[in-house]
Amino acid sequence: GHLVATVGGASGGGKYFNLDKADLVVHDLATGTRRRLTRKNAPEENAGKAIWSPDGNRIAYAWMIDPNATELRTVGVDGSDMTTIFRDPDVPDLRPEAWSADGRHVLTVLHRRDRSVQLALVPVAGGAPRVLDRLGAYWPATAGYSPDQRWVAYSAKSERDRGDQDIFGRLLDGEGKHTLVDHPAED
Repeated sequence: GHLVATVGGASGGGKYFNLDKADLVVHDLATGTRRRLTRKNAPEENAGKAIWSPDGNRIAYAWMIDPNATELRTVGVDGSDMTTIFRDPDVPDLRPEAWSADGRHVLTVLHRRDRSVQLALVPVAGGAPRVLDRLGAYWPATAGYSPDQRWVAYSAKSERDRGDQDIFGRLLDGEGKHTLVDHPAED
């Protein structure tokens, strides 16, 4: 049997991706074809969260090599040009959240070996990520760009350490973290 879990959704081009036996698969709704984009070489390897590029031609995804190593990769929807854009031995786990509108960065949550979490912009062309915020030892629920791409909004542990999440924002061309929602509920 197949274990299938949707991890992304549909692109504007009538395609969607999912996980099939821990590999990333693209389905073309118009033609009914499916293309396996990744191939596990070891039992512990598997694809994690995946997201469409703004033009719908590429997918960024987490690829777990083993429980202590995860890479951020991109691949074309036709299976071409598979590229590792980020790997760091001090980041055993990561999660891509959103592509920038120009396709140059992937907003990514980095779960570091020291149990801290960072929100960072990872350049698609390679190079060091730009850390936007250090989030302590809590994995944020979600992160994304504002429609005008000037802001990044994300949920993270409340700054008052209540154990819940609030919503924060950060201007990409400026300094400072702004609390957008501060409430006792899980935001």
